[in-house]
Amino acid sequence: MSLSEGIKKPLICNEQLLVKVSALLQKVHILIGDYSGVVGFINGRSFVYLDPSYRPVSQTSNFTTYSPTGFDDLKQIRLSYFCRLIGSDSKWMMSNSNSVGDGFFKKYYADYTIRKVNAKRLIGASANSRGDVKELLITNY
Repeated sequence: MSLSEGIKKPLICNEQLLVKVSALLQKVHILIGDYSGVVGFINGRSFVYLDPSYRPVSQTSNFTTYSPTGFDDLKQIRLSYFCRLIGSDSKWMMSNSNSVGDGFFKKYYADYTIRKVNAKRLIGASANSRGDVKELLITNY
């Protein structure tokens, strides 16, 4: 299929893939809520993905109010302590902004692996705030 054919007739529902993913998800527990409430569910076979509000990279890029209480630096620090509770028998990964070179993530995640990765931004207040940006992936592995 050519690119133009894919655009004209996009595959919206890949039935075979959905059936395979459904089978894999039968043994998965997805928990929604404040992350501190899941500690009792984490065991040596767990993988925890954390996607908090990103730490602002500038004064104009500081949206952290996905909840009424926001997600400021104190909450970012609280999250770093939660990561220590997970321990080393389970794996966890967190994504966050590659914030202004103040060493914040190096300080609170010094014992973990911090990788800078490219991410594409298609939404932004201005055209020059879109495109490729650096993000952080922080893991305990």
